[in-house]
Amino acid sequence: MSMGRASKGEERRAQIILALQDVMAEKGYERASIKSIAQAASINPGLVHHYFGNKQEILVSLVEDLGQRLHTRYIQQIEESEDAPRARLFAFIDAYVGLGPGADPKAVACWVSIGAEAIRQPEVRETFMRFMRDTLEQIKLRLTEVLADEGRQITNIEALASVLLASIEGSYTLAMAVPGLTPQGYASPTLKQMIVGLIEQQPLREGKESST
Repeated sequence: MSMGRASKGEERRAQIILALQDVMAEKGYERASIKSIAQAASINPGLVHHYFGNKQEILVSLVEDLGQRLHTRYIQQIEESEDAPRARLFAFIDAYVGLGPGADPKAVACWVSIGAEAIRQPEVRETFMRFMRDTLEQIKLRLTEVLADEGRQITNIEALASVLLASIEGSYTLAMAVPGLTPQGYASPTLKQMIVGLIEQQPLREGKESST
């Protein structure tokens, strides 16, 4: 057996996880039954129970899967971007809210529902919070690189990173809760303009002249 090939069990688990995503995107988590998940995966409900103890286990696995897919898109955007701090920051924003290859409206709808479930379910909250903390750290890294490259102080990095993360999550919620309210494709260019404006408001380090 090839070391790089997923086992039948791994493939089946992935199939069930994606089925939950499809059902949640249409019905939400509460209305997603084991039967409906099995139907979406084109398998017998007994197989769902074989690979997962309950619906919550599938949901926690879905949170991890969505996070991994988003990270993969981010890495691809980084590899395709210029090797410069602002370009890497923009690649991060494109990965999270940009349209084009890798954009997945079903995943976004699912993520909004997961955020609601994280409030109610401690097991989901733990995985969700871990992903959000990791995301915040990535934003801080990208912003720190930009500020350092442009000779600016980094004392306000926590607030800047939090604003960008909140804006990303807010764009997801608006897109799903009130479809058509915001212009299609607005998030990426607008968030880039917003964060550049905030970056350029940060004080220069002593002895550094602005290059903007």
